[in-house]
Amino acid sequence: MEKRPFIIDCDPGIDDAVALFLAASREEFDIRAVTSVAGNVNIDLTTQNALDLCREAGLSTIVARGAAAPMLYPASDASFAHGVRGLGTVTLPASPQQEDPRHAWDVIYDEAVKAGGRLEIIALGPLTNLGILLTKYPDAARLIANLTIMGGSRIYGNQNAYGEYNLWADPTAADIVFRSGVPVDMVELETIFRAKLTSGDWGDLLACDHRVARLTGEIMRYKTERGEGMQDLITAKSDDPSPFLCDCMTVACVADPSIVAWKRCHVDIETEDGPSRGRTLVDFSPRPSGFRSCRVSMEVSREGFKRVMEEMFRFYEGK
Repeated sequence: MEKRPFIIDCDPGIDDAVALFLAASREEFDIRAVTSVAGNVNIDLTTQNALDLCREAGLSTIVARGAAAPMLYPASDASFAHGVRGLGTVTLPASPQQEDPRHAWDVIYDEAVKAGGRLEIIALGPLTNLGILLTKYPDAARLIANLTIMGGSRIYGNQNAYGEYNLWADPTAADIVFRSGVPVDMVELETIFRAKLTSGDWGDLLACDHRVARLTGEIMRYKTERGEGMQDLITAKSDDPSPFLCDCMTVACVADPSIVAWKRCHVDIETEDGPSRGRTLVDFSPRPSGFRSCRVSMEVSREGFKRVMEEMFRFYEGK
């Protein structure tokens, strides 16, 4: 099997934790680095969480610290949803691994050069590290084979009426990324809401007995009890109390492309502060030649997502 070189750029974060467990379980993934960014909690916590989660997942790779704040806007976080340390009530043993001395964007560039145009990136938090990367190293755009992001929305947001949190947090960086020419796949909120796993699904998945299943169960309980601030928004979509694991579904779409239907489009980002900050303006109409289009998720198979998660939990049996 030819392995695919990846970097996971993330802000752990409850759903980032399960997403990292999933990424580490995929034998076709060659995870060259995990890079942290401020988002769900501050950069000190996301970096330490990344180190600790890699240890729990048995993932031996570089962990590099990224940006502590957005490129232009003040720092914000989502600790109200993820807990003060980012992992709900879960406290992990501290990893003995030290973070890489380089900045995240320098690590990404170095790995992109080494991979010779084959590097894929999965971005699960604000896009600050990638905005800095593309500003500092303009040639990086042609070295990245694909960038899959958890972010944006075709319809409504979870931070304001239109803005999804990750792109709202740093719309400047998101704008740089979408204008860069890097091939972008955007796994957006509406798709995730419609394909979430039910409480019954999670009962099936968590019936196994190993550490990753127990940690995931703790995370799920916290998310269910705490809520995510969007239940009223999506009541019509689902009455089931199980939470959304947006980042995990994003990794699943990369791991098994058969579960997701994409549609090619052009995306503009609302960068101005205001009621539509971070809005992704998704345009499906034909564009003049020269415009780099991206792909946006239109549908994810819930059954396919569950199958990918079953494979993950089987991977950790006996480990």
